[in-house]
Amino acid sequence: MTPFLENKKGDRFEIIATMKDKKAYEKDLQNEVRKQLLQKLSKEEIEQIRKANTLSKEEAEKIVSELLSEKAVNIDELEISSQVNRTYIKKLILNNNDEADVDGLVNELDERFGEEQVDERFAKILNKVFTQLGTVSYEAMPTWGIED
Repeated sequence: MTPFLENKKGDRFEIIATMKDKKAYEKDLQNEVRKQLLQKLSKEEIEQIRKANTLSKEEAEKIVSELLSEKAVNIDELEISSQVNRTYIKKLILNNNDEADVDGLVNELDERFGEEQVDERFAKILNKVFTQLGTVSYEAMPTWGIED
C-alpha cells in the first residue's frame, strides 16, 4: 500500500519515492548535519583542523575527532531531521501535485495536529516509504516434474 496524506476535503496525496530519492534524502541529511557542525566551529578551531591535515593520519584523526565530538553534542539533530523530512515530504508529493496544494496541505496538518506531531508522522512515513523500496515479493518455484 502506498502511504498518503489526506486533507479535510478528502483529497489524497500519495507519497511515492525511488532509490534515487532515498539516496538524495540521506545525502541532504548528512549535509545539513555537517553544515550545522561547521557553523559551531570557531575560526581558531577551523585553523586547528587545517593544521592537523599536515600531521600524520593518526594525529590528525585524533585532533579532528576531539574537536568535532565536542561540537556534535551541541547540534540539534532532531530539528535538522524534521526540516529535511518536511522538505522531502513536499518534494515527494510534488511529483503528482501543485506546489500551492502541497504547501496548503502541510499548513493544514500543522494547524490540525501541531507541528511536533506532524514532524513525528512525517519521519514515520518517510521511513516506511524508503524501507518499502527494497522489498521484493517472491513466488514459489514451480516443481517442473519433480512432484511424485
